[in-house]
Amino acid sequence: MRRAFGNRFALLASAAAVAAPICLIGLSPVAVASSSAQTTTTGVPAPYATQPGDPSSDPDIESCNFHGQDGYCMYTALDMPSTSGMINYTNPYPMSVDDGFFSADGVTWTAVGPIKRESGLAWVQRGTYHMEAPTAVEGDDGRTYYYVPDIFWATNSGADTSSRLDVSVSNAASAPFGPFTELTTTASTTLEGAPWVNSGFISDPDVVRGPDGNLSLVYANGTPTNCGGLSVGTLDRSTMTSWAAEPSPIYISGNNFGQTYGLCPATQQPYMDGPALYWSAGWGLTGVPGPWLLVFAVKPANTPTQCQTGFGEPGTNLETLAYAYANSLSPDSSGQVDFTYGGMLMCGSAKQYTNQASIVPMHTADGGTALIMVYHDSANGSVPMNRTLHAECLMYGAGKIGAAMRTTASIYAAPQQYLNSGAYLNCLSTLDQLDFALVSPVNGKIVSAQYGKPGTSMGQLVASRGAVGPDEKFNVTIPVNGTMPAPWLQFASGSFANATFELPANAPNEYVTASSTALNANSSAVGTAQRFTLNLNGDGSGNLVAATNNLRVTTASNGMLAANGSLSSQPQNFAILHY
Repeated sequence: MRRAFGNRFALLASAAAVAAPICLIGLSPVAVASSSAQTTTTGVPAPYATQPGDPSSDPDIESCNFHGQDGYCMYTALDMPSTSGMINYTNPYPMSVDDGFFSADGVTWTAVGPIKRESGLAWVQRGTYHMEAPTAVEGDDGRTYYYVPDIFWATNSGADTSSRLDVSVSNAASAPFGPFTELTTTASTTLEGAPWVNSGFISDPDVVRGPDGNLSLVYANGTPTNCGGLSVGTLDRSTMTSWAAEPSPIYISGNNFGQTYGLCPATQQPYMDGPALYWSAGWGLTGVPGPWLLVFAVKPANTPTQCQTGFGEPGTNLETLAYAYANSLSPDSSGQVDFTYGGMLMCGSAKQYTNQASIVPMHTADGGTALIMVYHDSANGSVPMNRTLHAECLMYGAGKIGAAMRTTASIYAAPQQYLNSGAYLNCLSTLDQLDFALVSPVNGKIVSAQYGKPGTSMGQLVASRGAVGPDEKFNVTIPVNGTMPAPWLQFASGSFANATFELPANAPNEYVTASSTALNANSSAVGTAQRFTLNLNGDGSGNLVAATNNLRVTTASNGMLAANGSLSSQPQNFAILHY
């Protein structure tokens, strides 16, 4: 099998052993062209991966093979400590170095950079400090092609229009971190976007190989000043520095996209950047939206309802992470590529305007597969930004992805229960395939036991949240009269009686109790009131019938769950999200 970056998930030969939650990397030093390897610390809530003294941002993570070992390659930009020496123009995000990291298991990482410096870009004026958001892809020749944006006109207006992509290629096959040889040596040889959109502006690239072998490059086509959006085009695989056809703008609609974020009058889209594109149909994960999955950063005009502090979120209108999906990347009759908005993946930071993420399926220590999102955050809102990388597990199912909560103690003052989370504890160390979350069909919100929401009845189940945290994650117990499918989240159709559900994040074992007026996660014992029949529909959804009164579980208009629906009525089918 070709070990290609393109489908974002090369099946690994075996899962490597996972280290302790907070540890030094156990990998042997690896030789690199530019510097010796450095060890990094990992764990929660410590940074997911960062080189000491060099904060990392704008992550791009890919399945790869490095020095004969299967694993994950991550490419990042590094925030500079100051603007000293920078050309005199406004640039709140000075960057001039890209770094690389390799991990065999997604938990412990070895730094293998710097792998690219702005001083090596002949077409960029020294002191521009605008090299950001890199990406890499394996070409048809097995070599790694590296794309990084910068600007050739270092002025305030030039920063909004003159961003182009530098393209370089590794000197050998199976060398994901180079060394690289430049393919673009002048501004005129760089890769530019569609010239009629902000003078060809192109930044924040990401490249994916589709099922037909073609390479699609998605990018941000503007800045906050000109309310940029997203575009996508097909690369010329013979050159890797030009387009097979002119890129098309992406148009995202549906599911209250405009109402959630607000629209710029000139573009009728919100400001978007930091895109990542995936052929998710190739992952083999049941219930992930697609077949084309787009992850992107989007700036809301106001703080979204689900991001209020009362829901354990930072409560800001800074950039959120979101996703959309499409059946095709072919332009429609108006020349745009249409995507359907799926939902939010993460609320904005408490301090950091930017948000950018990369997702990848990872093998876990116990042989499962988890969908991991790596993103950056910072407690700073000005230079030095000092952004560092963090990771969360994403729950998915029924064509949806559940938003994740930020679980980084140094970023904002969240309750402690939200901090004892993150990718390592939630799924990379042990993947519990019986964990799940429910999305109500009545209001589209995630069911929460509301332990973290003041003024609510302790453990009361209400469809009220926009993200999955400890209060929204339940665990199913094997029914006493039989065995669930192994794993049950494969969602074969069928009815399973006497299943019980508990909230694992809050000890001691709060089992869900049903009545005709409410459902509450408040019992440490199991009796008839804690048993349900789970009816699976085979499409990632299911409905519940309470054993205590033989009535269906429903969601009221205020979001409260209760067992009060007649068996003869149309059942409320909840989307079931899982790891």
